[in-house]
Amino acid sequence: MKQSIEVLNDLIYLLENKLGFKVELNSSDLNEESIGELSQKHIKLNSSLRKPQEIVFTLSHLFGHFIQLQEFDKYRYLVDTVKLDKPLNLPSNFKKEFWDYEKEAFQIGKKLLEQIITFDSDIERKYQIFFETDFDLFWEYLETGQEIDPMHFNKVLYQRYKSDTNTSRTPLKALDYKLLENTGHIHVKID
Repeated sequence: MKQSIEVLNDLIYLLENKLGFKVELNSSDLNEESIGELSQKHIKLNSSLRKPQEIVFTLSHLFGHFIQLQEFDKYRYLVDTVKLDKPLNLPSNFKKEFWDYEKEAFQIGKKLLEQIITFDSDIERKYQIFFETDFDLFWEYLETGQEIDPMHFNKVLYQRYKSDTNTSRTPLKALDYKLLENTGHIHVKID
């Protein structure tokens, strides 16, 4: 099994040299609390806030959103809603719709990662825990308006890694993706 830093280097190589992205780690134009930003095919990450494995998961997640947002009109309602001032009073069906949107981004990201790693039960477990933690804490932010401190995210994530030992969970299905030539304006920011 490759070490996380090797996987990260392989992922950056794939994104930059095969898919035409630019990846910047420790980008100086991100504030110290910001995790990352995706604008067109340029991904900036504050790698001081995540370990290599979680940077890999974040990059693949952002890639998944990039693919989704090539068809922005399909996701406009979800994206525009979460941009509103927090806290949000959301309709009951919104949580499932947003869960499905996030799950799809992680599934697309998994397909990207499968080009460089094999998902054994431990990687699958951690990838899903990362997805669930990301969703749960972002949802908490939407409902309370309390921004999630990156160190709090890490604490919750590592507690879940340690306490959730279910290695028999159903694997996320990796979804094929198509990279379009003309993508319009795509911008995602992760605080």
